[in-house]
Amino acid sequence: MSDLDNGMTETMLRMQTLNVVYQTLRASTKSRTVAEIATDCELTESRVESALKYLESNGRVMQEENRYHAESPRFGRLEPVVQFLVWIPHRVLRPFRRIVVNV
Repeated sequence: MSDLDNGMTETMLRMQTLNVVYQTLRASTKSRTVAEIATDCELTESRVESALKYLESNGRVMQEENRYHAESPRFGRLEPVVQFLVWIPHRVLRPFRRIVVNV
């Protein structure tokens, strides 16, 4: 059970790190370097770099040279609603796709 708790703790720490880094970039009016973000967030540069790589792979931040800035959501405040509406047909049709593939 202790291993499960340690894994969950690490997962929560990573999620918090992602959120802090992303919110710091969103609040900033200019692009920032890894060192600047690490200083503002009181995190190590390696943790910030890891978070930025993940956020960049998901389209949340953009890198220009060695500076990062937050990417605005495509649909603004409606982004979660749009993502949910796109997710519904995929989820509803998933069992049928599995049947077709297995036939």
